[in-house]
Amino acid sequence: MKKIIVCGATHGSNYGDSLFAMIFKESIQQYKNYRPLFTNVSEYSRCVLNVDQMTIKDLFSSDALIYISGGYFGQSHKETYKVSLFRFINYYLSGLITILRGKPVAIIGVGAGPLERIFLKKTVVYIFNKAKVVSVRDEMSKEYLVKYGVNKPIYITSDTAHVIDEKRYNVGNKSNFIKSKEKFNNKHIVLVHLASKNEEVYNDIIVNTILEELGSDQKYAFIITTDYVTKEIPRHIIELFPEERSEYYKFYDVYEFTELIASVDSIFTPKLHVGILGCTFNKAVLSFPLHPEKTIRYYTQIGYLEHCKSLFEVDKPTVRSMIEKYLNDRIVIPTGIKELSKKNILLLEDFLDCL
Repeated sequence: MKKIIVCGATHGSNYGDSLFAMIFKESIQQYKNYRPLFTNVSEYSRCVLNVDQMTIKDLFSSDALIYISGGYFGQSHKETYKVSLFRFINYYLSGLITILRGKPVAIIGVGAGPLERIFLKKTVVYIFNKAKVVSVRDEMSKEYLVKYGVNKPIYITSDTAHVIDEKRYNVGNKSNFIKSKEKFNNKHIVLVHLASKNEEVYNDIIVNTILEELGSDQKYAFIITTDYVTKEIPRHIIELFPEERSEYYKFYDVYEFTELIASVDSIFTPKLHVGILGCTFNKAVLSFPLHPEKTIRYYTQIGYLEHCKSLFEVDKPTVRSMIEKYLNDRIVIPTGIKELSKKNILLLEDFLDCL
């Protein structure tokens, strides 16, 4: 059996990265003699996503490595040196080892840039130039890579998360969580996705404005949630919402959460992939990202930039205006965007076919 090393952000329980792990694991497992082994697996990823962790021995005896979709080829907002070192060790080192062993590497549907640290930039250029196939999820990612020195042909696709649909993954049925709550009957359901960082800023500007604008209106009901597993339930925030029209949803299962997104009417989110799945299911999405660069790229690509404002550049009057304009403005993804997303899976399959 061939060992395929899979590198992605599976060291935690973040929804978007977990979704990618599921998509790529299932795609690789269609090949009966290929075994996907992930580079860094959290307890959540092992138990819930059912992915296997590689060993050092596996890395040095593997047949190929695949970088799955994610944003780890770019630095985060005000990234510390410690986080940059973590990025190098957890994402780039396994690729370097695989290349030096003379084994093929594929990079599928990733975001790239910006990269400020020289050692990250040089490593990324080396890995991309040595890869057998490269696709990135937006034009800006390619522009960054070319500017840094990548001369490998680069396919521009779109975010792989768009392949999640009713036909392939059997989501889109009404969420059991919503069906079990009578308080949601005949209401406009608003998903309020809380921030994992910069909580005070997000709660003050975004959450408080949502409550000021919608909290007293009986036609709105609220689901308050995070997109990662947390032991701490943010009760002080939940209690701000009208109890008779609000519920806290505790994130755990990836597909159940996807079904929840597919069942609401409007979404407020600080993260990229809750917004992307909301757009995929034609919801009204208002995005206030913690990672502005990559998120703004996405909304630019689909033609809905006005639905996205950086959390670090927005104020209450702006949020209020966005609610008035876009709370009922359902996003319709251009057909071409979804087709480009499927291109990532086709590139993956072509790569696996040639091993």
